[in-house]
Amino acid sequence: MYFMFLVVITTLIVMDYAAKRRRYNLTSNYCGPRIYPIFGTTEIFKSREVEDFLRTIGELSVKYGPMYRIWMGHELVVVVEDPAILKTLLSSPKYITKHSFYIVTANKFKRHLDGKEFDIYADVSLATLDIVCESTMGAKIGAQTSSDCGYVNAVEELTNIINKRGVNVWYWSDLIFGILAPKMKERQDHLIKILHSFTDNVIIKRRNALLRKQKPEDAPPLTEVDLDARKRAVLLDVLLQSAINGKPLTNADIREEVDTFIFGGHDTAATTVSFALYCLSRHPEVQSQAFQEICEVIGTDKNKPVTYKDLQNLKYLECIIKETLRLYPSGPVIGRQALEDSKIGEYSIPADTNIVVPIYFMLRNPSSFPDPDKFNPDRFLPPEVSTFLELGHFRFGKAFVNIFLQKH
Repeated sequence: MYFMFLVVITTLIVMDYAAKRRRYNLTSNYCGPRIYPIFGTTEIFKSREVEDFLRTIGELSVKYGPMYRIWMGHELVVVVEDPAILKTLLSSPKYITKHSFYIVTANKFKRHLDGKEFDIYADVSLATLDIVCESTMGAKIGAQTSSDCGYVNAVEELTNIINKRGVNVWYWSDLIFGILAPKMKERQDHLIKILHSFTDNVIIKRRNALLRKQKPEDAPPLTEVDLDARKRAVLLDVLLQSAINGKPLTNADIREEVDTFIFGGHDTAATTVSFALYCLSRHPEVQSQAFQEICEVIGTDKNKPVTYKDLQNLKYLECIIKETLRLYPSGPVIGRQALEDSKIGEYSIPADTNIVVPIYFMLRNPSSFPDPDKFNPDRFLPPEVSTFLELGHFRFGKAFVNIFLQKH
């Protein structure tokens, strides 16, 4: 029995080395923590929550510099914080594929019994969901007026599950995840059904509205909803009327796109707006300056429509949004996957390498942003704005969740 155990372990180690040998050789000049057979970098396995994972990545970045490698089982991960290297990586078609290595953050404030503090994210999330659905899908869902919006609740709970899977390498495989955490897997599938049901409902409503627009002249008068639909050509209309190789898009194809816009659009915007309001509540002098700018550009008439030109002239408000994104990016880690072997400077990057960008730490780097933990929108006024522009091609979103929903 003992002999068989040794044979199995030895076989696994040999197979592990054979699978990794080429990538080992190509990345031999990388810094990084010690690698153990089969498991890889054991420091990562200590993480069970997003906070622990980010803390570990931060500690490794301090120890090994702006570019190093870690192994998560059989997966080679290159962590990059060097802006010059990242500019090449993120602008090259060799790395255009987004990897599923995304961690999603959500703004969670605790409601206190004294009533002085409340969870602003809940209200903002409902508002942004209404806005995104109406502006891109032409659908009025009434999320803010409904007593219970199952979609928003499902988004938050599914986000937590995805976070747990993202930092636990054993949960990456759907098969192993179902074996090790069957209840969580069952709950995940139920939440995905809720999200897909919501999306399907939006598609059906819009399809019916388009059909009513095509009624003959002797048809009954159009309703207010029909007239409103005629005024705007939204993204969903384009998808419903599109074709690939002469064939209309299937409902599954359309649902993938709708999932991307509804989930990613509303939750990312809600997170950013919530943190911006939080920062303004803690810095009344910034809030006062922003209010003064709004009064000067738009005026005090609440019934006056806000134009695109007005928004372009709200320069200080734009600085507030940028500073909010710097301190609280929607996704603290973004990722890419190398499509082919390549080389940047002295570093070789094998095909299928996972490239991880710990954007949260980059945007709090004191060498780029003096006093990095301070909320200071003025840092984005000329001439300091150049630093942000250098990093401006990063977009922090919910890409992992979008890919996740499409796969399921």
